[in-house]
Amino acid sequence: RRKLYKENTSLGDDFERTQRIFKKGYEVVLFPEENMPRMISIYNKINFKDFFKQKIRTAIARKQLNETGKMETSFKGYYLPSVWYIFANSWKISFSMGLLISFWIITTSLATFISKFKNLDTKKGWTLRAKR
Repeated sequence: RRKLYKENTSLGDDFERTQRIFKKGYEVVLFPEENMPRMISIYNKINFKDFFKQKIRTAIARKQLNETGKMETSFKGYYLPSVWYIFANSWKISFSMGLLISFWIITTSLATFISKFKNLDTKKGWTLRAKR
């Protein structure tokens, strides 16, 4: 519904749009079938530099959403327990899964740290997208 779409105010536009749709009383429908049009993240087809830029952009988006009060969950209340759960259980699955998740956590943490020193507005933040 076009009337639910507003101008992007942060890099977390997907989060903002979804939240706006829910608050208006509508539901969000996701199509799991492969033949439905949607964006699919394919991390194994982009280089690490672009992947890392996306991680920085995501960290900036989280920061913007927290500052504007649009994100209702806190880091300590949601992210930390979730990340710990994923980390602990990945090692139970296999050694390689544990290494992969550890790499993901380190990369995300480093990107979050770097994002603290980048003062980018939304328009400049979009330049951190992966090249296609």
